[in-house]
Amino acid sequence: MAGLATNKRQAPRAGNARGDRSAHAWEITVNAQYLGHLSIPNRNLRTLCELWLAKRGSRPLPSRSEFGPGEIPAALWPMVMILDVCRAQDRVRFRYRRVGMSFVEAVGRDPTGMFLDEVLPTPSAHTDFVSGLYLRAATRGCPIYSENLFTWGGRTGAKLTRRLILPLSHDGVEVAMLLAGHVFDYDTQQVLAMRASTAPRALEIVPNSTLSMVN
Repeated sequence: MAGLATNKRQAPRAGNARGDRSAHAWEITVNAQYLGHLSIPNRNLRTLCELWLAKRGSRPLPSRSEFGPGEIPAALWPMVMILDVCRAQDRVRFRYRRVGMSFVEAVGRDPTGMFLDEVLPTPSAHTDFVSGLYLRAATRGCPIYSENLFTWGGRTGAKLTRRLILPLSHDGVEVAMLLAGHVFDYDTQQVLAMRASTAPRALEIVPNSTLSMVN
């Protein structure tokens, strides 16, 4: 992800999901860095993040009720999904509540009503990576931007997936839902550049004005 302004910082350990596998995957595969929201390289994802920051204001988390159909620009809805955070004992799972058509077309089916771990191919490094992203957003209440290559179901031709995960709450404290935006880039040069990198990348999003505070 060359050209992005980031601040490195060691990532604390995330909570359990399906045992401790996804938490461990986060520590192994994700570059723990910060990214100023204005440096998100996709305009639509940047717009979605700016909306989340504006709704949050000075609170820890914004509410799901603040992201109705009239609040999110119509052009963004095809790339947007909403997931429920389902907690039971020591297990955290993520259920697709609403899935945009861009994601449906990319994976070839509509996963609405299914759990993330039922939809992603298992076991795989990609599944651990994605599960770790959602787990971290849910346990830390932080927005996360990531990039990784994506090939579904043995199909030929990789896609570069740009993903933004934004936590939502009912009470302003505990994360109850995740608002996520996905952009799939089929550009050959972008895919080749990602193949040349050492690993998928993920960064916690902070407002540009606070970057100096997280060094």
